[in-house]
Amino acid sequence: MASAADAVDPAAYAAQDARIAALLAKRLKNPKLGRDVVVNVTNLTAGTTVFSQDPTDPQRPASNMKVITAVNALSQLGPETVFRTQVLVGADPAQLYLKGGGDPMLTTKNLENLAIDTAVGRDVTVPITVHADASLFPAPTNAPGWTSGYTPYVVAPVRALARLYDYSKDTTSNAVDVYIKKLRSLGFTVTRGDDAMTPADAIVVAENSKHTVADAVHLMLLDSENNVAEALFRQVAVKRGLPADWAGGKQAAEDSLRELGVDPAGLAIYDGSGVSRRDRLTASALTQLIALTTVGDPARFAEMYAEKSMPVSGQTGTLKAGYGRYVTKASKCAVGKVRAKTGTLFDTIALSGLTSSDDGAQRAFSIMVNKRPSQYSKLATRQAVDALVATITGCR
Repeated sequence: MASAADAVDPAAYAAQDARIAALLAKRLKNPKLGRDVVVNVTNLTAGTTVFSQDPTDPQRPASNMKVITAVNALSQLGPETVFRTQVLVGADPAQLYLKGGGDPMLTTKNLENLAIDTAVGRDVTVPITVHADASLFPAPTNAPGWTSGYTPYVVAPVRALARLYDYSKDTTSNAVDVYIKKLRSLGFTVTRGDDAMTPADAIVVAENSKHTVADAVHLMLLDSENNVAEALFRQVAVKRGLPADWAGGKQAAEDSLRELGVDPAGLAIYDGSGVSRRDRLTASALTQLIALTTVGDPARFAEMYAEKSMPVSGQTGTLKAGYGRYVTKASKCAVGKVRAKTGTLFDTIALSGLTSSDDGAQRAFSIMVNKRPSQYSKLATRQAVDALVATITGCR
């Protein structure tokens, strides 16, 4: 991506921006976009607005909500913060507690390694009872606006002890089962205990601390991973001393945005993933966040644009060519020139991010389509949005 340091004659920006604005006005009439489309485009290098269409109208953002979640996680938690999943033992050495730290990246292999570490120095003839402690987050409920068909297939119940990519109803039990199965394979007699708080005087006998906030942000943005987003949404609430429930997450997200200079008034944040049909963002707020993270405070938010993080047009993540992105005649000229977050619900298509072009300017954009015309496929509308963004890069 080009940087502001690569600036050329500002007059060249004005001419290019005027051409882009004229083309966008014309191309927004594409019937595949429908009539409920908001757009905001800013020239970050010149500090000017290129084009806007209802930029302050709240729209359903779908997974563009993950831009909010990424910004808040990085600013509140910090990219190097480590998630910890622990095995602890209290006064009775036969009672073990598998304690979740809200690690959204926890894998089957991590849990098996915890069992191997637990076994070190332990008498295999002494039976073990394993209790699950997922108390960092409250008992899961559906977020306001989650439809019944979304859980657990689109987003799983949010728990502090769960494995990556586990889209099932009881993710904590599944995680504990993996841990117990491995202990049994090592020769131990193991009983599944209760879901219980770890005693205050318990000591750590094994720990997984391999994953960071940066790791989670990368995967969430690249693959639009909903379970990761919801764990981060709660982690921000925990960090701010608020309940790790939907109300606490909402307040934490809004308070964090205020501290960053983004007014949440007019926004509706009900979850971290954008799955909620009650979520609303504006194109103006999203472009403001792109500006903040790229030219306002780039070091603080660098992980959003790291390799294998925000998708690159026609190349990576949810924007790769295999998903039909940036492969059409109108958009393939922008391959590799766009980093952006996708968003899809059955009636919503969104794309917000950053472009670079041959004139040396960076342009932030947000495009959200609500009430997608049902006579066209979701892919057709996505490709129409891609063509708009290609126009912003300078493609003719």
